[in-house]
Amino acid sequence: MRALDHFSVQVFSIPLATGTVNINRHEGNTTIATTTMDPRSIVPEDFTKPMRHALQTSSAVLLAPDIQEKISLEAIRFLHETLGIRIMADIGKYYRVLNARNELVPRFPWHDAAMYLKYFSTVFVSTEDIQPMTDELGSLDAAVRHLSQFGTNEVVITCGSKGSFVYSKGENKTYSVLALQSVF
Repeated sequence: MRALDHFSVQVFSIPLATGTVNINRHEGNTTIATTTMDPRSIVPEDFTKPMRHALQTSSAVLLAPDIQEKISLEAIRFLHETLGIRIMADIGKYYRVLNARNELVPRFPWHDAAMYLKYFSTVFVSTEDIQPMTDELGSLDAAVRHLSQFGTNEVVITCGSKGSFVYSKGENKTYSVLALQSVF
């Protein structure tokens, strides 16, 4: 796996009509955000000209939607195909969602995974979020390879205080990453 020679980070908040309110709670190694937000998805027209310029000069963009539907497939396609941006994505919300009773519910299979994953060069997902897929496919390794079959080059599985591991499709190798204790 080749590290990026230069990596820049831009953080954008895309304001929508009614705004967003997050209420976070922790369950295991996962923070669950209960969100009240504008029901409209982010679409290409929401990216202003200055945002588009900043995005195009970044090495990559990390998408981390509160819910699957928040960033439209149209917006993802626009970022990838029109702006030529390398997209990384936290895909946890695609595999575990809160139901009406505020309970965590696994969602696997994710029926339209291929439509999204083909645009993501790297995906991040926690062991908790990928558990339904792991259970269904028999192993974490099988789940990681399942995700990579749709075009994703690297799959990063975060394991909380145990660190993480990265599967590189191009090298067909898995790398362990140790978690470091905070020095602050």
